[in-house]
Amino acid sequence: MEIIEKHMSIGINMFTLNDDELAKHLKDKFGDKIKLTLSCTRKITPEELNTLDLSMYDVICLPFWYNRHLSVVNNLPNKYKYSIIVNTTCL
Repeated sequence: MEIIEKHMSIGINMFTLNDDELAKHLKDKFGDKIKLTLSCTRKITPEELNTLDLSMYDVICLPFWYNRHLSVVNNLPNKYKYSIIVNTTCL
């Protein structure tokens, strides 16, 4: 939390993380002043996207698996915004 607050104090307000509890706490504290992306390192499954509350994230970065299963992307919940990694690893 200290690190996030330090970065926000110098104008950085966009963060990528994979901890839902931290993301929820940050959104509760900072609201629209902070933009959060769920990291592709989370390797989120379609089942999790359909069952978990991920509303604390502004964007969900889909891991590489989704590039090979684009038909699955069409069936993901419309309530989230998605981005995608186009390479096999996060470089």
